[in-house]
Amino acid sequence: MSNFLPLKVKYRIWTIAEAKMLSDFLPPNVPPRREFLAKFVSFGIFDRKGRSKMSFRWQRDRKLERRFKNIVQQNPDLKQMLEERDDRSLLENLLQLWQSASSDRQKSLFGNCIFAYLEEPRYRAALTRFHAFRDFENPEQSWDYYLAIAGDVTLNPEKVLALLPRYNPAKSKLETFWDFELQSIMKEISNKETTEGKYSLWYKLKVASKKKLKEGLVEVVGVSEREAISYIFARDALFQVYSKKDNRWREPTRKKYQEAADYLKCHYADKCPNSDRVNEEWLQQAIEICAQALQPSHKLCYLDEGYNSQELEMLNSSGDGRAENPLDNLANQEFEANIRDKIPAINEAIVSKLEEFSAEQKEILQLRYGLDTSGSKIAKKIGKNKSTVSRIDYKCRRELMGAIFFWANKEEMGIGIKDIKGLDDVLEDWLKNYYKNL
Repeated sequence: MSNFLPLKVKYRIWTIAEAKMLSDFLPPNVPPRREFLAKFVSFGIFDRKGRSKMSFRWQRDRKLERRFKNIVQQNPDLKQMLEERDDRSLLENLLQLWQSASSDRQKSLFGNCIFAYLEEPRYRAALTRFHAFRDFENPEQSWDYYLAIAGDVTLNPEKVLALLPRYNPAKSKLETFWDFELQSIMKEISNKETTEGKYSLWYKLKVASKKKLKEGLVEVVGVSEREAISYIFARDALFQVYSKKDNRWREPTRKKYQEAADYLKCHYADKCPNSDRVNEEWLQQAIEICAQALQPSHKLCYLDEGYNSQELEMLNSSGDGRAENPLDNLANQEFEANIRDKIPAINEAIVSKLEEFSAEQKEILQLRYGLDTSGSKIAKKIGKNKSTVSRIDYKCRRELMGAIFFWANKEEMGIGIKDIKGLDDVLEDWLKNYYKNL
């Protein structure tokens, strides 16, 4: 499996005409199911014919097949499982053999057989997820992204071992179990990265308790208790008239904000301070302030992470202890290479990528990170809706992150996407530092 950088992507519902106009890329259907032995010794091969055409076929690894057959011949239990087509017992035994393998060569053999077996549910799960949610501007990226998430599981026997106990043979076949299990993992990870589902701002806003929201409004945003009560009523009114649509949370429309304002005046007027000022614009602003209240005010550090008390105090304070160049925060992490010496080069890689952005992209970043302008005000200034501004900002940050990893791979630093902790936060700090010092 090739190294793949899973960039975050934003999704929205497109019309059929828009989708066809943007791209005709579709991944191929999974070919007919493999005969039983082939499930453990064959892998999926993609043949690309142009940008949108792709075919998919199974190809046996003849060397792996010979080695697997030799193992089976030497192990009567495996031979019986193969003859009985007992995939569950065979998979469990392969995992046990992988655990007890005495050499890397043996581990590789059993690991490859496990990965081969999970190839079909991996592709079926990715295909199902792709048809449910994808970025129509970059569908190939979505497809590769889902394959990478699933591959992170199927290539790791330890993760397979951890998931297998969930299987209930009374409910489904083993391959079907893995199909649904991998779909669930894809959904969880992609929702977390794209702030959809339970990670959506709107869902968090809906389920936040009044106590938690009030604490955030007073302690994080800094509003008075009287104002905080008004904003909580605004939140409550919004979710009386607004809910997720098509099983997804979307930004409320102006009509919904107006309906929420009307609802507040009708039902909460006698309880809500300043209810005489309530209108659509006020309510939208109140919701934006509530959203700010739910953002973390500081980093949480734990004593087992190796910080001393002075470092903890600096890290947990608001704004104190930040490096002059936000990239210096990366140097605290243990990589194979000395990243501190590489910071100027990383800085140059990010700036170089920034220079490739369009004038509109640069303006949005300048307003967002240099002038701390809200999304709604940026949208009004450049003549686009707020969701489009968010999407452009999001896409720019993903491209900048991609530039960092492209540089790291080029330098052969051995840094993987999971190795860099808090890179999103570091990149955001870097953008603020860069644009405020232009």
